[in-house]
Amino acid sequence: GLDELLSSPGPGALVGRPAPAARVLLVDLPRDPDLSSGLDPFLVPAGAIGELIVAGDHVNRGYVDDLNATAENKLFVGDALWHRTGDLARWDGEGRLWLVGRVADRVPWRDRVLQPFEVEERVEALPGVGRCALVSGPGLPAVLAWEGEAETLDPTQADPGLAGLPVRKVGRIPVDGRHNSKVDRVLLREELRRG
Repeated sequence: GLDELLSSPGPGALVGRPAPAARVLLVDLPRDPDLSSGLDPFLVPAGAIGELIVAGDHVNRGYVDDLNATAENKLFVGDALWHRTGDLARWDGEGRLWLVGRVADRVPWRDRVLQPFEVEERVEALPGVGRCALVSGPGLPAVLAWEGEAETLDPTQADPGLAGLPVRKVGRIPVDGRHNSKVDRVLLREELRRG
């Protein structure tokens, strides 16, 4: 519910508890996992970040005319079909799921991996900061792009562990045309590479 959402600040985006019709697991899968022993060897420990996979009657068996997408995103384990969402999440102590980013959007920085949603949520709470996005990629080291009224941004105000993280103010963070709340990270990376 909205009251629970608003009264539950935390690491990432709270999405709640799974519906009874869905089976939900968090896993750490290699590129081509051997699933002959099931999913148990790949389950992440309680509180750890893992890739969100779901099973249930609502999960389709494959992509129309796209065998590659089916092979990449569908896991057939025994008589169960699991869908790889590409989302990263963690469970909290109350059985609620917190999204922290996408598998493809993790940002390696120094000796750790930063989860975009966790960093962005804390930075966007700073005065004068509007939307922000933490990105990296080929030819683009980790950078925190941001928009807002503030003239400068010190990410250590949100998290002392972000000392030295490069920041870049932009006129506008691009968003997905269908979801104003979803950063278009591909376009942002391209814009940042161009300077």
